[in-house]
Amino acid sequence: DISLDSIGWFGDGAFKRCKSLKTKELTLYSYQHVRSNVFVECSFEKVRIENVDGLGTGVFKKCSLLKKAIIDAPKTGASVKTGTFEGCTNLETVTFTDEADANIVSIGEYAFFDCEKLTTIKLPNSLKYIAAFAFQNTGLSSITFPKSLKNIGERAFSYTVLEEISLPDSVGFLDQGAFSGCIRLK
Repeated sequence: DISLDSIGWFGDGAFKRCKSLKTKELTLYSYQHVRSNVFVECSFEKVRIENVDGLGTGVFKKCSLLKKAIIDAPKTGASVKTGTFEGCTNLETVTFTDEADANIVSIGEYAFFDCEKLTTIKLPNSLKYIAAFAFQNTGLSSITFPKSLKNIGERAFSYTVLEEISLPDSVGFLDQGAFSGCIRLK
């Protein structure tokens, strides 16, 4: 096992494609700054992120063994960045802490793209923006949109298995193809 607790700064791609790292669970603490693509294709099964705003883009991209993510956001205006969990084909559970529920306002492009086993997610109550392709090609069959949601980006939920949606009155912008290819949608 390797301990990453003492590292305060992870540069771009620091552990990219290190598939043999023995650590199955990773906690990223609020004092750690994690640049882009740091853990691409690593073998973590569970990650806990204490400050999602401290992450760059694509941090856990293509971590095919990742099953569970716990996300915290201690400051208002936080976002899940572009491609954070893109291609994590075994990701089943994403949990937002109470603080994240109150502070995350956006989910970036491709954030959960191709997370095939992600069948349900409780979006943060503070969420305002879901960017393009954020949940495309996921296994989502149900979702509840928060009353704060304003924008849903291009193809954000395309090619999911959603069966039913109820958009809150707060949604004022629904981009092209937002739900295209959702053949089970009634």
